[in-house]
Amino acid sequence: MKANKDEIENKGFWVQFKEIWQKIIFKGRRFLTWFYALASLAYIWHIIPPEWLVEGPIRQIAITLLVVLFVGVLELFLETRELVENVDKEINALERILSPEVYNLRECIQDFSKVLKNTHPKDRIVMSILGLNLEHALAYMKRYIFKQPTHKNIYLKILLLPEDPKDIKMHPNHQLPKIVAAWCSNMKFYIQQVEKSANDQKSLMKNEGIQLRIEIKQYRVLPILHGFGISDPSNHTYYVSFCRWKPSKQPVEDWDYDWGEDSYHKVASDTKGAAAQDIASIFTGYFEYLWVTSGEPVVVFSYPNVDSYG
Repeated sequence: MKANKDEIENKGFWVQFKEIWQKIIFKGRRFLTWFYALASLAYIWHIIPPEWLVEGPIRQIAITLLVVLFVGVLELFLETRELVENVDKEINALERILSPEVYNLRECIQDFSKVLKNTHPKDRIVMSILGLNLEHALAYMKRYIFKQPTHKNIYLKILLLPEDPKDIKMHPNHQLPKIVAAWCSNMKFYIQQVEKSANDQKSLMKNEGIQLRIEIKQYRVLPILHGFGISDPSNHTYYVSFCRWKPSKQPVEDWDYDWGEDSYHKVASDTKGAAAQDIASIFTGYFEYLWVTSGEPVVVFSYPNVDSYG
């Protein structure tokens, strides 16, 4: 406790010292500015004899003070520029909070690739995919995870719709959207493609020393939100979109059920704003709920053979 108290007192001392030093600098600049202003007026009106500035100790003092003033003005200019840059960054951050951008899937994948490059290649990467049927994500997975892996230790947790749309229990008043049934009908093919792509790259994984685990589970509820994300030991980044009805003059059973291809929300660990972090919390909570309640995985791929990644 004594050490903590001393540490707090030391921090308090340096904070006070910094504040006092800033006041000294500010008042010193003001003094020099007024001094030169008054000295210039006195010189113009010959209150100060011109010969004083031609020779003698006053000339050396004046030049010294002039140099000090010049350095102070230069320092003030640099501080002002830095302050303007910081204010500009804060304004941009505030704009993102007040008017957050949405991304289409292609932009999300491009940004996701940058995020992967900024993580350490040896870090254990956990990718959570709350998908529909992987139709659009599969091409990315084949290229960046199976054929050109950027990391040595990857754990893929994938949630997908069931193969049989009848497994999604709906009330008679709330019919399953036709597009969701179509997504389910293609599910078996895409799951097989994931398994095939992983198995085809075992030799590459062996040569590169890559550990890869894939688990696929199937949830049996109407998809409300979907997306994907990455988490490493210190950060997370999620891309989340919401399914939405598109009302029309058609009978309600013919309304479009859109998956929000152009309306992804990006939320990272350093994203400011309670609304953005709430989206991240909703995504993680919904993903974990479906992961726990969806039973045993329909696919478990592990190379090298490891029982569990935790």
